[in-house]
Amino acid sequence: YNAEKTLKQSEERFNLAMEAGKDGIWDWNIKTDEVYYSPGYTAMLGYSAREVPNQLDFWATHIHPDDKAMAITANKDCIKNRCDSFEVKYRMLTKHRDWRWILGRGKVVDRDGNGRALRLVGTHTDITQWKHAEELSRESQQEIESIFRSAPAGIGVVSDRIITKINDRVEEITGYSQEELIGQSTRLLYPSDEDFNYVGQEKYEQIDLHGTGTVETRWKRKDGAVID
Repeated sequence: YNAEKTLKQSEERFNLAMEAGKDGIWDWNIKTDEVYYSPGYTAMLGYSAREVPNQLDFWATHIHPDDKAMAITANKDCIKNRCDSFEVKYRMLTKHRDWRWILGRGKVVDRDGNGRALRLVGTHTDITQWKHAEELSRESQQEIESIFRSAPAGIGVVSDRIITKINDRVEEITGYSQEELIGQSTRLLYPSDEDFNYVGQEKYEQIDLHGTGTVETRWKRKDGAVID
């Protein structure tokens, strides 16, 4: 009785933990293709537990066509003893006919004498919001890169006075190519140590005080011409 009570309490704690974490659980009997889908799993896709058959086909037929081969391969590799666990991201179709991004994790818990998996257990986590945020971040980065490349002013990125990035306009102004400038000290652009040291001292003092700095100076182009 005590053992049964302890097991029941453990199951209750486990179910509560999964519910709190919004993860779904699946348990696949590979010999029969029967799969247990937890209520959290089915709810993630907009279904009640009663609406989902305990068969592998439910999972396979709800994967986005572009992601299906990758998702199935991740499972097959574990079944064939190429790995003990896996993690894969793919889209699944919900009851409401929209796509949700899923982080699927799985682990082999039983193998036969030849090493072939008999049972896989894992979790599903809805990462749709994270994927949308990732896409927005990527689009923002692409927009920034587009502005950086096409700006009429020369723009450069410098770390410890080492050039790490420049746009095309800097190449036009200096006569140097990106390959010739990136990784070099900005000293290359000044006609004298005096100019170089003045800019460093003046600009960094302004940055320390105000967060930004402006200074007029001279640069020496690749062809030797000195420009303001």
